[in-house]
Formats: sequence, C-alpha cells, structure tokens
Amino acid sequence: MALLVNLESITQKIIDNKESTTRTITDVQAGLRTGYVNRIKGHAGQLQAVTRSLTAMLPK
Repeated sequence: MALLVNLESITQKIIDNKESTTRTITDVQAGLRTGYVNRIKGHAGQLQAVTRSLTAMLPK
C-alpha cells in the first residue's frame, strides 16, 4: 500500500511540474536549433530547477 501512495505522490509531482518543464524544454530546444545562445542561457536557472524537481521525485 505504501508503494501505491508513493507512486501517486510521484505522479502528482510530475503533473504539477509538467507545464513549466514543457515550456522550458521547448524554449531551450528552439535556442539549440537556432543557435540563440542567450535564450539558452536565460533558461539555465529553470533547467536547474527542473533537474532538482525531477531528482527530488526519485526514490532514495
């Protein structure tokens, strides 16, 4: 039962972070395709936040 509760919690965190993660990834991909380095640099903090969020979801 605890496993199911944990999975539900992880799923909810993914859902909660989906919009900002999608926006960040889309903008970074556009920056990579166009070579617009400032766009990529502008999302460095957001990429770190996405990484922290995803890492926090992983079981220890």
